[in-house]
Amino acid sequence: RLDFLVPGPTDFAAGFGGYKRLVQGAGVVVLAADLTTPSGALAFSDSLLVERGGLKILVVGIAGFVPVDSGLLRLAPSAAVRRARAAAGDVDLTIVASHLDRSGGLALASAEPGLAAVLIADRHLHLIPKEAGGTVVVGSSTQGKHLGLLHLSVRGEGGFGGGITLRRLQAKHQRSAGVERAALQQRIDAILAGNLYDYRATGMGEEKAADPEVVRWVKSYVHFVGRFEQQRGVAPPGYSGDGDFAGVDACTSCHGEIVKKWRTTRHSHAFQSLLDRGQQLDRECIGCHSAGWRHPGGFSDPRAVGILKNVQCESCHGPGKAHAASADKRLIDRGVAGAEFCQRCHQEELETGFNEAGYIPRIKHW
Repeated sequence: RLDFLVPGPTDFAAGFGGYKRLVQGAGVVVLAADLTTPSGALAFSDSLLVERGGLKILVVGIAGFVPVDSGLLRLAPSAAVRRARAAAGDVDLTIVASHLDRSGGLALASAEPGLAAVLIADRHLHLIPKEAGGTVVVGSSTQGKHLGLLHLSVRGEGGFGGGITLRRLQAKHQRSAGVERAALQQRIDAILAGNLYDYRATGMGEEKAADPEVVRWVKSYVHFVGRFEQQRGVAPPGYSGDGDFAGVDACTSCHGEIVKKWRTTRHSHAFQSLLDRGQQLDRECIGCHSAGWRHPGGFSDPRAVGILKNVQCESCHGPGKAHAASADKRLIDRGVAGAEFCQRCHQEELETGFNEAGYIPRIKHW
């Protein structure tokens, strides 16, 4: 029931042709005005014209990247948007949906006047919109952890104002008096008289009830990823200690009490949470549920995790085979636990409830 989607960099694991086959029967319009074949033909549709509230709204898709090994070419975002707008003719609003980062979105808004909004999507959490010449530039988050709702109220010509800027002015107005209060009221009235926007982002954590249809979609995707990985030729043998990592059992002889405590933590069965969801072969997930992922002395195929399942000692302290053999403390990383280190996996956009004060005591063993 989507009006459209814009493909992202991770959508092309099965190649350009594979992606085209996947979306062919989905009944959804794929937009990417900046991707063309070598002949200059569009790889996907460039835009979609919809009607909402009696307004003609043009949505232009900007991928912001070129799929690997696709043979496609990429137009500059501003040139692609300009071409789509010219072909569409007169419309009431133009919105760009993209995989640009914030700086790219702001640059596009500045280069192409008259856009109502530029929606962005990078690997950061964007809960506060930016404004560039009356254009709203905003994204929500990656990994589907937030749902963003941008509400545009059209009252005339010109750009959009409001959002947190308006709310801050209103709060300041409440605390002010006299000349300052009157000046703030003038600014507030000017914003309220023009085109307004409001933005809300809602966290979509595990505490929210799941939609049965979406659950089926996710299961279907997980099944596809697993099948895709299983078909990548002959599976390598599971990691058994032949590289730089020793595995948690090797730590027990010297650090028995620490390992015993570790077994009581959620880190000790982190890999099981992937198995429960059938995501043990998902390359986007396995790195934070194992040790040694994509390390030169670890493993790089999800089928080869072997003894490195779970968030174990070497996930935080680095490869420890040399340390285990010699007991030399210089051959192991020590004292690395802290918010910055932990947030490599406990990222804000993936786990909004993470905080150092609440989480570190759960794994403290020093």
